Formats: sequence, structure tokens, C-alpha cells
Amino acid sequence: MKNSIFTLLSICLPISLFAQEFIQNPVDEMRIQLVSQDSTKGVFQFHFSDYDLDQDLDLFIIGVTQDTQPGETLENLNFFIDMQENIGDQSNMIFDLRTDIYPHFPFPRGVFYASTGDLNADGYSDYVAHGYINKDGTFHELVFCINRGESQPEIFDTLHAPYYELPRFLPQSYMIPSLMDLDQDGDLDLLVAGLEPLNPVEGTFQNVMYYAKNIGSVSEPNFLGWFENPYGLEPGQTLSLPTFLMGDLDMDGDQDLLSVSLSTDIEPIKYFENQAGQDGRPAFSTYTVSPFGLPAAPENHSFLAPALADTDGDGDLDFLIIHDDGDNAVLEFYENQSCIIQVTALAEGTTLIAQVADTEYQWIDCTSGAAIAGATNQIFEPDETGSYAVRIIDGNGCMATSDCIQLVITGIEGLLAESQLMIYPNPASDRFYIKNENDYSISQIEVFDVFGKQRIELEKISENYINVSGLSPGVYLVRIELQNAGEVLKMILIE
Repeated sequence: MKNSIFTLLSICLPISLFAQEFIQNPVDEMRIQLVSQDSTKGVFQFHFSDYDLDQDLDLFIIGVTQDTQPGETLENLNFFIDMQENIGDQSNMIFDLRTDIYPHFPFPRGVFYASTGDLNADGYSDYVAHGYINKDGTFHELVFCINRGESQPEIFDTLHAPYYELPRFLPQSYMIPSLMDLDQDGDLDLLVAGLEPLNPVEGTFQNVMYYAKNIGSVSEPNFLGWFENPYGLEPGQTLSLPTFLMGDLDMDGDQDLLSVSLSTDIEPIKYFENQAGQDGRPAFSTYTVSPFGLPAAPENHSFLAPALADTDGDGDLDFLIIHDDGDNAVLEFYENQSCIIQVTALAEGTTLIAQVADTEYQWIDCTSGAAIAGATNQIFEPDETGSYAVRIIDGNGCMATSDCIQLVITGIEGLLAESQLMIYPNPASDRFYIKNENDYSISQIEVFDVFGKQRIELEKISENYINVSGLSPGVYLVRIELQNAGEVLKMILIE
């Protein structure tokens, strides 16, 4: 063959819950900074969001500055929110150096352990934290920091729980909020969990879990709460400060929960499987401890900054966490193995093909990164020279994007020859016919499978059809050599 056959990667295999597995992999190539360039800022919280709207996830880091003096009162802690821009892409994250993304953020007094989400559907990240301290030094209510999105840097308005008619928590409570669509109705609800005092004098606490339902809308939230232990959720027996992460961990189409304790706990990571009924209402099972190969903490070890995100663009959620053994804090990355991908595609002449069955297809212009309108079939014929890739999504939600192919569209003469040569029927079963209206005679015919292996070669055609009854069903490339006029390439589907 004069042209090349290109092989790309991307096929998703169906994986059941019982085959689910996370594998710990190196994280150095992501360039995540646990300490800022000037060594003044660490980290105790991660979250991912596409800040610059370039279709990949950027990394946000929340923490307390290290210039805070030992023994400093909670009211005087200095917090920050940094960002590391993803300068790679959605399947290969590489993060730039930290920048102070919100220099004028209105941090509330006290501990700022926040959850983020777009509360008013304006495209900007808002924050909610249980960090306000009243005059006697006790935590007592949630604080909402709403991003106006009106300027750079962004300006935030501060709202307190009573604005949304949410009751305050008991004095000396320690709560961690999580914004999530817990009831799966399309807007963000609130799930809070933590420690509530049993006897303030004796200093005894109990684990609690509360839910506030969003009874407003996506753009104008309003909350009704608090409801204890929603949808079958129950706190663990060991006193802990858990943060909740939501995602479809078992790839069954509904949203599960992962709870990670931020204090020393014999059961630091708990998985609550969503066993939703036909009405779609969530129903969470009794928790499982550290399933799927997720880490377990030995005695006196603790975890910090857990995050779920699709870090490799394959459609499943990966897990990032800091593991502290008491002497050292190490960033650990656990890659989800639910989506195992391999796809084969060919580029010949003016035709591109992705050789994967039963998937959704979207061809992409690699120069702009934009999806090409209408290019959603297995076979794609670009109108102009360029660099192209295909993105697939299978029935399990697994997805992959192929490498880019540089395609050169032939000149007018070649296009004219191609337009005057036709193969039919397509799809074919045992034979296909060639209709040649060119002034050039056919000198050779070759048929290749998707792996580039020649399956049929004919120097002369005694009949006007090609017998393909011996070929297995699939997509094939037909190369037709014209006398003194080059070649024409056609795709055909054999059923």
C-alpha cells in the first residue's frame, strides 16, 4: 500500500462491581504541589473544577498558611485558596505552579473546611463551610460564600445559615458540609456530618449526620432541614470527622458515596453503595470499609484532602488522597480500572474509521479541540486537511479519545476519480460490485481488515464483483488502483 494504516487506541470492556479495582500509581507526573513555591502554604483539601472552561479539570488547594503561630486561636487562622491550572489535557493532567486564585476571599472566622459547587447556576464555583465562631469560641453555623463572577479576581458575597432558614448547630459542634445532589433531582443539596456534643461539661461527643433538601431551584436555592440519617445513611461508631464524596463508583448509573475520616479512625474510608429503586430515589447500603483496593490506615495513621475526579479522561472516577503516617505526609493516587480501553481506527485517503462496535462516536478537530458537528458515526470523511481524533463512549459510560491523525485531502483530480468509482451494496454479505465511470481502467484491487492485514488481492477482474463470502463480518478497506491515475480507497461493511 502507498498510504499508511494508522492504529489508535480505545475499547471499553464491561466491568461489574465485583471486578472494580483501584490500583495505586505514581502521581509525580501531575506535578501537584503539596507545598507552595515559597514554602509558606501546605494543603488540607483538594477539589477539581474546570476554572478556565477549556474542557479539562484544574486543581484547587485549600489550606492554612504556615506562618500561623503555634497555639494561635482558631479565630486568627490564616486560610488560602490556590489553583494549579491543568496545562495538559483531560486525559493527561499536568499542573502548572500554584497561584493565589482568590486574593480577596471572605474567609469566615474559625476552621475553613469547605465544599464547593455552583449554587446559583451562573458557571462560577461557590463555597460552603462550617467555620463561623461566635464570641464564646464555639462553632455554630454554616457560611455560604457566593461567587458574583463580576470581576477578576472574583468577588464573593457572604451568607449565613439563617438566610436559607437553616437552624444553627449546637455550640461546640464540629461539622463538615458537602454540597451534592443527594436526592438526584438536579439541584445541590447539603449533607453535613461530624461531631455534636452530648455533654459539653464532660466534653463528650457523638457522631451525627444531617441532610438539608434544596426545595428551591438550580439557580435559586432554598433549603429545608435538618433531617437525620437520610436515605439509610448512618454514621460510624468511632468518633470521626468525615467528608463525603459523591460519584458513580460502581459504574451502574447512580451516585454512590465515599466517606473519608479526617481524624485517626480504624475505619477511615467507608463506601455506601446506592441501591436506588425504580423511582430513582437513593437508598444507601450499610457501609463497606476500604473496598476496591482503596487504602486502609494502620493504627495512628490518618488521611487528608480526599478527592474523586476522572483524572485520565476514561469515564471512571479516580481517587487522590494524602496519607499521613505521623512522620511524613505522602500524596497517593489510585487509578480506577473500571474502564480498560483499546480502539482501532484507520486513516486512508479522505476517510477515517473507528473500529469499535456498540459505542457512541464523536470526531474531534485536534487543532481547536472542538467536537465536529454531525461527525458522530463510526466512519468520518473530513472536508479539509487537518488533524482529527475520535472520542468513544460505551454503554457503561467508559470513554476514550484516540491519538490525533494528520489527514491530507487529495487534489481535485483524485477527488473526481473517487467520485466516479462506486462499490455496492454497502453493507455487503457475500459479494460487492464495482462501478467504474472513470476513463482509467482498474489495474489492481486489494481488501484489508482493520488491522492492516491484506485479505484479498486481485490483479485482474473476470467479473464485475468481488467475492467476500470468506471474510468475517466487520469493516474493511478496499484499495482500487487505477491505471495511470493513482488509487481510490473505499470502506465497506461486511455483514
